Amino acid sequence: MDQFDQLEKLEQLIFNAIKQRQDIAIKSHFAYHQNETTKALENLIKDKKLNHDEMEYVCQFIDNPYLLYEIAEKIKKKLSLKEEEKILQNIYCSCYYAGNVIKGRWLKAEPYIIKDAFASVCYAIYALKKRWPEAEPIIIKDPRSVYYYALEVIKGRWLEAESTVLKDSSYAYYYAKDVIKGRWPEADPIIMKDAEYAYEYAKDVIRGRWTKAEFYIKQNSFYWKMYKDLFKIKER
Repeated sequence: MDQFDQLEKLEQLIFNAIKQRQDIAIKSHFAYHQNETTKALENLIKDKKLNHDEMEYVCQFIDNPYLLYEIAEKIKKKLSLKEEEKILQNIYCSCYYAGNVIKGRWLKAEPYIIKDAFASVCYAIYALKKRWPEAEPIIIKDPRSVYYYALEVIKGRWLEAESTVLKDSSYAYYYAKDVIKGRWPEADPIIMKDAEYAYEYAKDVIRGRWTKAEFYIKQNSFYWKMYKDLFKIKER
């Protein structure tokens, strides 16, 4: 029996156990085949074979934070305190649970989320839907987080954080293109030394040749060819 057939058989066993509320059988599947049982449950939920009551019932046996969040989101209902404790084990699941199930702040999760810059941004976007001042001293240290916070939360430049973005050529390019929506002179010296993003900056922001950066773009044959083709440059 191949893996697909084994999984299909396991799905049927779990499906029957859930329908008949066989607690011991379900616990046994999780105890001895946790990964396979989790995958089988994911398939049952994806294929809409379980109704809301059945999904809510099976939560008590699940440890996987993502699967618990997925069920809560589908049944549009908060889970038990014990089940929420399991969701708290994953900061990103906590963000999405707060935003899509609780529909707002989840105070219990904030001490965990605020330790991670990008998770803090996700929480501000999906749950708070506004700035999170308490997390900004963490967010401001990470270029990726600053970019997304400015783009999705502040919806404009975050001047005091721009020095952080200038440490990363890729996010300096994205910040110029998506947040400033134009050339960012302070970022030119950083972006021009990265062939990929110098090419992208010329294409999407300057929208023309960037002669000062061509020395650096030439160091990468792939992007130099792309650059030449885009601006119809003929080398002698």
